[in-house]
Amino acid sequence: MDCKKRKKVTTVYLPIADIICKLESENYSDIQFFSTPLFLRKPKKTAQIYLQIRETKKYLLINSLPVKINAKFRKDKIAPPLAPNLLIRSIIDINCFYFNILLFHASSFKIKKNAYVFIGQSGYGKSTIAKSTALDNLLGDDVAVIKKIKGNYYIFTSAFDFYKVGHLRYQQVLLNTIYTIKQAKKNIIRPLTAQDKILCLLENTAFFLFLETGMNNNVKYYDEYTKEKIVTLFYNLIMNLIEKIGIYQLQFTKDTRFLKKINQ
Repeated sequence: MDCKKRKKVTTVYLPIADIICKLESENYSDIQFFSTPLFLRKPKKTAQIYLQIRETKKYLLINSLPVKINAKFRKDKIAPPLAPNLLIRSIIDINCFYFNILLFHASSFKIKKNAYVFIGQSGYGKSTIAKSTALDNLLGDDVAVIKKIKGNYYIFTSAFDFYKVGHLRYQQVLLNTIYTIKQAKKNIIRPLTAQDKILCLLENTAFFLFLETGMNNNVKYYDEYTKEKIVTLFYNLIMNLIEKIGIYQLQFTKDTRFLKKINQ
């Protein structure tokens, strides 16, 4: 009697802000991007977000909770700028909205008791800015984790960056300012229009790319959730952040003198 050999399931526990996301996959390569020795330790508390990732010959399948969804992506349609890890990140994003958490393509660090976020596309200088601060003050090199708690916004150490910058110390720091960055010959801080603030935040989330590429059409929502409700929740979180936190453009030189500007 022939029996199919069951595939070994790999489990990754990903800390996001003050909650835990549990990822399970039969294909290690799907979640390798999220896997480090730190993440593979089983946490003491129960995971609040759960993703199950499976593959067939043609499809990448993702189920999640607490936002109950089934996502089905054709492998031959997954092409740059999309990648399997970005699709998984987008499903994580959707569930993070439920907990008032936003994930941005940004670096972040703290100065004393305040945290600062630096948003920009690849090559704009996020890593340059991250290298300008001591490792103990660094909160994230490529992903900024922001959560609203009792009317205030906090930055948490980004677990998404551990594979890049080593074992950062877990921290929760009050968010002071968000900057959209641009390398220049002088250090200048400029105001942004309301429209520019919205665009700079939207365009630097995995979920916005997920919407723009039409991949959200491959997701089926259940219970009280609908595509429209999730998108509305996302935009409301963005707008609430803009109302509470100052957002500016930072033109900076490749040295540490810009730190005096943001700390004035």
